Amino acid sequence: ILSKQNPSHVIDKGAQIQANNLECIYRITGEPMSNLKVNFDQMHLSICDPDQHRNDTCDCDYLEILDGNGPFSQVIGRFCGHDVGRSVYSTGSSLYIRLVTDGNRPSTGFKLTVSMQESPCGSQPFFNLTEHGKEIFTLTSPKLAGQSNYQPNLRCMWTFESAYRDTLEIV
Repeated sequence: ILSKQNPSHVIDKGAQIQANNLECIYRITGEPMSNLKVNFDQMHLSICDPDQHRNDTCDCDYLEILDGNGPFSQVIGRFCGHDVGRSVYSTGSSLYIRLVTDGNRPSTGFKLTVSMQESPCGSQPFFNLTEHGKEIFTLTSPKLAGQSNYQPNLRCMWTFESAYRDTLEIV
């Protein structure tokens, strides 16, 4: 569990040979209204064909990252080979990470860092307009400091609630 006091965690499986036919599960959860960023520091997971530098299907040894807290969450990606230097982002405050190995070729593992960050969507996803009368609310798209584009996998949602028969006008 990540928190403001402990905002990142390193999963280091890079100094050991992975066993055959292994399935390891890592569940990472941050605080509400945060999202998680995964940085690949090291990646040495066997590809099926040693003559290929990359295996797009990652059928042998792979690391699978899902956007949520369980095995039926949406798959962000499946990673294998020696692909490092990339970042992966969750849409919410939890990730389900699965390491799978087969008996085909040995792997030396991986090392990644999971960091919690404040959601770029803001800290208030719910607005109760009945408590504020006829006020005007201005909602703007998230602004990310120092970035010209949104991060990959960003999904923002806001909910507005008003009194029965009140009209919401979006302009």
